[in-house]
Amino acid sequence: MLDHVTVRKFLDYDPDTGVFTWRAKPSNRANRIRVGKPAGHVWRGPRGDAYNKLAIRGQAYRAARLAVFWMTGAWPSSEVDHKDGDTLNDRWSNLRLASRLENSRNRAAQINNKLGVKGVYFDKTLRRYRAQIKGDGRRWHLGLFDSTEEAHVAYCAAAKKYHGEFARILSPQAV
Repeated sequence: MLDHVTVRKFLDYDPDTGVFTWRAKPSNRANRIRVGKPAGHVWRGPRGDAYNKLAIRGQAYRAARLAVFWMTGAWPSSEVDHKDGDTLNDRWSNLRLASRLENSRNRAAQINNKLGVKGVYFDKTLRRYRAQIKGDGRRWHLGLFDSTEEAHVAYCAAAKKYHGEFARILSPQAV
């Protein structure tokens, strides 16, 4: 792991934009690094997720974790959550520490979700939309509804109750 002095020696971080720039080259062999230019690249994972990553002295770091370290001087002891759900938005105001559970609550609907609405699925047997949420260590059935929108409203109310500030609430049209 890098120490705080080394990180600040090689990188500048703008908390308003979330962008890292190179302050100095970390080694003589770093031919592609240009001082004053943005550092890192967008890394795309196998599930379609994307993060800003930077490599210093052969070690890769997620930009969000580096931002917390750069600002506080301590490596995050837990996960770093992007409040708006945009993992490429590394602005300081958009980052917060979160447990794995809290971070998972702030996820969007899964890619295989046919309706595109978190917490809602179509019950083929009953031919209605079912809303459910996980909270307090169990799954809560929120009801059966005639439309996706009605089921989504029920999910949003429950998300505010069980997930608090980590509730991911989007309108069905925004998903």
